[in-house]
Amino acid sequence: MARPDPDLEKAAKQLEQIQDQLWAIATTVGRTDLDSDISSLYLDALNHVFELQTSRATVALQYHIPFSIWFGLFAMTILSMTAVGYHFGVSGKQNFAAYIILSLSFSAVILLIADLDHATKGSLRVSQLPMLKLQERLKEDPSLQ
Repeated sequence: MARPDPDLEKAAKQLEQIQDQLWAIATTVGRTDLDSDISSLYLDALNHVFELQTSRATVALQYHIPFSIWFGLFAMTILSMTAVGYHFGVSGKQNFAAYIILSLSFSAVILLIADLDHATKGSLRVSQLPMLKLQERLKEDPSLQ
């Protein structure tokens, strides 16, 4: 089993604190003016934010490609490369450029899939800049502390 990433744990704790602060504001607003359109919109938006964060965390941290799909992908790659080699052998023509291009193409697809499967690691990452800006705004606003 993989060890938990300390940076992710720290970010999760900070996120939990921010959510607690937002929820505290929501309960304060709810107690003072529950029938207001603004408080209703705020609660709806807050629920939506929490749902989005939960779905992002679930997809990024828990969902991964199952072993059976990896096995099938590697099996298809091996069978395809074998079929191409067999075809070139039967036809009597050797095209080393085709060998290299096909090998690199299959390798690139497998590496891309593997990189996308690990959302928090690898070379392809989704920018977290909007979330960082929101965090800075929450730190700057004294009413949210």
